[in-house]
Amino acid sequence: MNVALQSNIYNIQDLMLSMPQAETETRHHFADGIYARELFIPAGVCLVGALHKTNHLFTVSQGECVAVTHEGREEIKAPYMGQTQPGMKRVIYAITDTVWTTFHVTEETDVDKVAKEILEEEYLSDHEDFKREHNITEDMEKLVLQTISDLDMSDINGVKLGNSNIDGTGVFADKFSKGEKIGYARLNGNRTILGRYTNHAKYANAYPVKEGDNILLISSSDINDEEITVNYRDMININEELKVIL
Repeated sequence: MNVALQSNIYNIQDLMLSMPQAETETRHHFADGIYARELFIPAGVCLVGALHKTNHLFTVSQGECVAVTHEGREEIKAPYMGQTQPGMKRVIYAITDTVWTTFHVTEETDVDKVAKEILEEEYLSDHEDFKREHNITEDMEKLVLQTISDLDMSDINGVKLGNSNIDGTGVFADKFSKGEKIGYARLNGNRTILGRYTNHAKYANAYPVKEGDNILLISSSDINDEEITVNYRDMININEELKVIL
């Protein structure tokens, strides 16, 4: 395996998770002992696939795309049949509307259970690296997530909660310009929705600054109808100074 290239794929994944997410369409097909996952990828969309456990076949029945794995770059035009090896992860860019279908041997007909059979439980890449760097255990993380005594769930202008493509619930912005104040993550000793639900990204679109005993989030790039993210390394440095848990 080209470890450097595989690492670059994870870096691309981290970067893409901090961007607006494209809509794709997935269809699930079952027959005796086989599952087919059919994915429609619109032209111009780039995506990073999951990490696979199994050796299986795939087809491209429509379109033209570029696929990159740890083995290198490949230009694919329909009709095409290929093979995925265990441990393989792809970046796919659709030059035209593309239909990509994978085929898996399984007796399961529950999509979530099939996913557990065929996909590796990937670490959240840089988020896991961050936790290791700061010796943050699962128990410590659960304690922070379960603590509600310091939560202030008041509305903040220009932001709202929603389902995150990164992890669970996230905070989404209507529109902020680069350098604009988004809102307080910690205010008067309490965590706001920005402090509780803002997810981590290696290449974040916001960063924290200290205002007295409060923590304010500032946009580090233009944000337009997308999830707000911070690099938790920046956040924990401020928290250590303030001697609080966020």
